[in-house]
Amino acid sequence: MKKMLLFTLLAVLLFQAAPDYAASKDADTFAPPESQILRIKTLFDIKNPTAFKVEGGETKYADGGKLVYYDYSWTVDGKDLYLTTDDQGNIFTYSAYDENVNDPAPVLSAAAIEKIATDFLNKVDPKLATQYRKDNLSIHTRENSAELTYVRYVNDLPVVTDLINLSVSFAKSSVVQFTRTNSSAHYSDSVFPNPKDAMDKTAAFKLLTEINPFARHTLILKSDTLTTLPIYTHITDKTAIDATTGQLVDSTKILNAKALGYDRGGSDGLGASALDPVEVDNLDVVKQLKSKKDIEAWVKQHFDVKDMTVESGHYRQNADKNYVYAMSWSSDDHYMSIDVDAKDLTLLSLYNEGDTDKAPLSEAEAIKAAEAFMAQFPSKLNLANPLVETQDTHTIVRYPRLEGDAYVKDEGLELSIQNASKTVSVYRLEATRTAFTTPTAKLSQDDATAKALEQWHLMYAYVGAKPVLLYNYDGDYLFHGDTGTLLDNAGNALTDRTIAYDNLDASPYKDDIKALNDVSIGFYSIRDLKQMLTVGDFFELIQTIEGDHSRPVKLDDYKYRFNIPDVTEDSPLTESKAVELLMNYQGFSDLKNKADVWQSSTFKNGTTIPKAAVPYYYLAKSQGYLRSDTVNPTTNLTAEMLLHLTYGFVFIEQ
Repeated sequence: MKKMLLFTLLAVLLFQAAPDYAASKDADTFAPPESQILRIKTLFDIKNPTAFKVEGGETKYADGGKLVYYDYSWTVDGKDLYLTTDDQGNIFTYSAYDENVNDPAPVLSAAAIEKIATDFLNKVDPKLATQYRKDNLSIHTRENSAELTYVRYVNDLPVVTDLINLSVSFAKSSVVQFTRTNSSAHYSDSVFPNPKDAMDKTAAFKLLTEINPFARHTLILKSDTLTTLPIYTHITDKTAIDATTGQLVDSTKILNAKALGYDRGGSDGLGASALDPVEVDNLDVVKQLKSKKDIEAWVKQHFDVKDMTVESGHYRQNADKNYVYAMSWSSDDHYMSIDVDAKDLTLLSLYNEGDTDKAPLSEAEAIKAAEAFMAQFPSKLNLANPLVETQDTHTIVRYPRLEGDAYVKDEGLELSIQNASKTVSVYRLEATRTAFTTPTAKLSQDDATAKALEQWHLMYAYVGAKPVLLYNYDGDYLFHGDTGTLLDNAGNALTDRTIAYDNLDASPYKDDIKALNDVSIGFYSIRDLKQMLTVGDFFELIQTIEGDHSRPVKLDDYKYRFNIPDVTEDSPLTESKAVELLMNYQGFSDLKNKADVWQSSTFKNGTTIPKAAVPYYYLAKSQGYLRSDTVNPTTNLTAEMLLHLTYGFVFIEQ
């Protein structure tokens, strides 16, 4: 699962079937049996604690089942230990802190890390090692730790909201953090739907696209200048289909909207910025914008605010450099926020507290209410036919923006209609005002659909009160309109996120490189170990050392940290530059003017080292990072040479 980490929001997931976890606690009513306390003390070798505390509580699963839980804490010889269990002794959280162990330590091998994790799982509950499979291992060298994620599998399919997260300390060679969802204790394998009952994937995808079309879009990228990309994607973020019924699944009931889709940002676009006080003072004259007084009068003309007062109001700029006025109104029992274009008073967003009564509302009635509201506030957009999503208390009506023959990603109108009162409680206009030309796409709709189907899989998730068999994406689902390449929301290509080399076995450094591979350190974009490297390649490697495997490298993120303002991404990477940057990463920087106190005999050809690089070489040697007694400062490094050099920085004990 390429993007399973997308679901590792474990703080949210813990007791995800029991959202009222912070229930009142009663030590008399919820006291664990003495046998359970003794079991935990034996399990974690707790002897002669100087402090001990246990609190209990009760909450409910969404299906009505009851969960009794206990929070334990011990202090033993400066070590703090925290656990949470249920009344059956199942351990859901574990945290251990030892103030006596803080020193840096060498990175453990992948095999050692996984053994520590597996031993811990077997100690906590032997069933976990068979119910869950390792999904990810990442190294965090600065934290002296490794993070492992395990995903539960049933019928050889992942349960994407049932996870274990472990942190292994290199200094302690032990697990120091453990979190799991409680669902595997509550839901046995036997209650999961049989994959044989799943409908045909193509037929299911057709049902999805009838509700949420998969079509050509224009992706607008905003930086200093506006650029566009042709893409294929869905109009909304609702992409999960119940594989047994063919019904659309509400993603908010799986986990949360951000986990399964995207964060749309503010109503006036990404990159909104506040204005400084001087600019605000001169806005009315300099920018020919509406005054606060004029905007308040406009609001009073269009909305019922007679019993409300202005709570706040300010100007800001959006990503299109257009000025927005954001204001909020309130009374003792009501709240409303409004954003308008400060130049022409176009309504950009509205939140108007509505009722929460459950009531039926037909699609036709919802559309009628939406269009009556839209008639009062013309958007001047080209809008496609509405998509309607009905909830118990409200109905969402979306009008995607259409320019030329393509939708515009994340743009258009969205309204929420309260079912009982048929009034609009939420209005959101997303639209780039800068003119652009709709790009053409070389990929046909059929070919793009085939690409999407490759990323749309069977999986399980807990939906409300039960396990459900789903078809859904396991990550991003934007496809380049020309190549079909998978993209993120910023238009970056998502390359195959695996570290593999075509000529590894022929490398003289294959053992070093394999050890790095095992802990996910290496190059995602390079397959040939003989490839000459650039500074940009170096920082791709640093990014994996830091445990960041989620995005393409950006040199600007590192220029300040490494004090290399004039280096370009395609600058050749020499050995001396690599040693300097690696030592800089270890905290040694700006050494080029330090006194020359180094032993010239340390390296056989030490005189070939440029003067500015001498301190870095000798420090690297003294720390054990450099293992050779010869140097090649001016050599342009290949991938295998840098990986061999990096091995010493990662695994050699200081």
